[in-house]
Amino acid sequence: MATVLQKELARNIVENAKRTKKLNKKQLVVSSGYSKMSAKSSAHLILEEKGVQDELENLGFDAQSAKKVVKQILTKGKEENKL
Repeated sequence: MATVLQKELARNIVENAKRTKKLNKKQLVVSSGYSKMSAKSSAHLILEEKGVQDELENLGFDAQSAKKVVKQILTKGKEENKL
């Protein structure tokens, strides 16, 4: 079962997919209520947590789609870190 923070993060991931200017993984995690320290050190792990994936499925993503969306966010974050 997803925690409150995981549910909020999943909702933010769905909303982020609709935005023209998308948030990066750290911004998504912080905007969902996680601490900046957690976002800085573990954003990629938080996005991949089972509770987040389960909640994305509850919001209409199948398991493969949920993983694809998270992978896109993680890839975007890696590209931004190179700049």
